[in-house]
Amino acid sequence: MVPRPFARRRTRRGGGPGAPLAGDQGRGGCPGLLAAACPARWSAECPKSCRELSSAKRTVHLWIEFCESALEDLSEPKERSDFLWTLATVALRQGWLERGLAAAQEKLQLDTQSQDEYETAMSFCLLGEFKEADGLLEEAISLWKRQLPILERLGQEREHTLIHYRIVRALKYQGRFEEAMEILRWQILPVFEKAQDHRSRALALGLLADILQAQGDLDSALAIRESEEMPIYERLGESRSTAITLARSRASFMRADSTKLRCDWHANESSRSMSSWGRHASSRFASEGLPRS
Repeated sequence: MVPRPFARRRTRRGGGPGAPLAGDQGRGGCPGLLAAACPARWSAECPKSCRELSSAKRTVHLWIEFCESALEDLSEPKERSDFLWTLATVALRQGWLERGLAAAQEKLQLDTQSQDEYETAMSFCLLGEFKEADGLLEEAISLWKRQLPILERLGQEREHTLIHYRIVRALKYQGRFEEAMEILRWQILPVFEKAQDHRSRALALGLLADILQAQGDLDSALAIRESEEMPIYERLGESRSTAITLARSRASFMRADSTKLRCDWHANESSRSMSSWGRHASSRFASEGLPRS
């Protein structure tokens, strides 16, 4: 699972990193994430909509309707920015790229006008995600790189590192392995290790193993998965991540074993061909009375 650099506004209106999209009840019956973006008057005026939003089967449809209804009445830039973030995020998860992209672009415009640097960085992140989802990796990387100086200026070291993670993932998809590994080794892994952010470090190690595997270095990829990545998930008690890592390590092992078998087969075939050629040549030389050297 890829880490989300901006799960929600960290300080404003009570939102916290990792807040779920639905089910976690907040102010006025709103789900947790909506409570972070929802003005108190909206929670009071729309209790039925807020309760229905917790229904898993109808969540996405109702989230978008709720946000669009709110945006029709809201004029205060910061409140609009919150609702636009929610609308864009839900639309992105649902694959409604055009609808979500328009919301993300409006959010960036509002945040830039308000001179809110942190929210501007969030907007660049969202826009980059839409470009990535649309297969425009170079544009996504360019947008994420625009975040880096802002986050560095604000002292947001972890978020700065997580944006580097997104960039590395996109570089991997582009086949720019050396550049991706350079960022992983010098910009990402040391920060997670220093902060003792074990889960994020495990994710970064998994990405490093993926890159090594794509380069054909199967032994190194297998070693990272089994000796570094998987033990972290085991210590954290994350059985699902442990199982996924185990499956990937077995796939690396099988691929490495298959490569070795193919090499052995080709070597044996070459040896047999040379032996056959030698026997044929000896027979020919003997029949024609020619010297062998």
